[in-house]
Amino acid sequence: MRTIRLALIAAGLVLGGTAAWGLASLESLNLPVDAATAARGGTGIAWEERLEGLALNPATLLLIERKQLSTSWVGYVADINQYNAMMTLSREVGFPLAIGLGGMHFGRFEGRDIWGNPTGDFTAQDIMLQATTAYQWNQLQAGLTTRLVYSAIEQASCTALTVDLGTRYSLGASGWAGGLVLQNAGFVLSEYSGTSDTRLPWRLRAGLAKRLKHLPLRWFLDYTLLGNNRDELQIGGEFYLPVGWTLRGGYLFEQGSDRLESLDEALRGVTFGLGGAITTHWRLDWGYTSLGVLGSVNHITLGYGF
Repeated sequence: MRTIRLALIAAGLVLGGTAAWGLASLESLNLPVDAATAARGGTGIAWEERLEGLALNPATLLLIERKQLSTSWVGYVADINQYNAMMTLSREVGFPLAIGLGGMHFGRFEGRDIWGNPTGDFTAQDIMLQATTAYQWNQLQAGLTTRLVYSAIEQASCTALTVDLGTRYSLGASGWAGGLVLQNAGFVLSEYSGTSDTRLPWRLRAGLAKRLKHLPLRWFLDYTLLGNNRDELQIGGEFYLPVGWTLRGGYLFEQGSDRLESLDEALRGVTFGLGGAITTHWRLDWGYTSLGVLGSVNHITLGYGF
């Protein structure tokens, strides 16, 4: 029998055990959705030319030159599914703007009362609407994402308004770039119940990225300070193949440090993937994250640019 406890433990391990997972804490805000980010170990604060990078740093909106559409899907353990769809509207409105719809479905659960009697099946899910804009001063870029979040479990629901504030600075021809982002700041508009105390999973993130001059490689290093007084370090890279595809890899240090003494845990904390153009306009990305004894997670992103 599936239980909420199993689903939440599984999702918490996806986060590397760094946060107190729970539906009431809206931790789905912190899970990477797109395949490229997942394949790089969650890195990309300082650089990302794809629309999906706005989930990391809204300031990277200014790096997107073409009109883009993007959709991503992730299938986690315990029938937890995550999705995201985004598009740019900069051409239509005359200033940098992107909008998106995302969410997470935690599956169907068997309800029980306090005496263990069946009360019928129920579902749990999070839904998010967001809008991103950005502005540039010389080499400094700044961005803002506003997000309306709705979370529901059986008859209870919660709504919140969050913002991501991001900056990015590029050193131009040197290939260096740096970024700083405050994620999930905001406030709760309504609680699940009169006794619940929902706390937003805010994070402060800093990142560096460097494109090498004599090798088709860009490396990423991100540091995250979590709202529960813990931190984590992530490293990743992209190797650009001459055929127009990209190989990606990364490592989640916090997740790897929790590795159990088991052969099944050998790859825990390791991420990798690849992606590239499949037609003139369409792009496909795939990312893999190892969860050790719990299995693995596959991320799929389909993008369209014109």
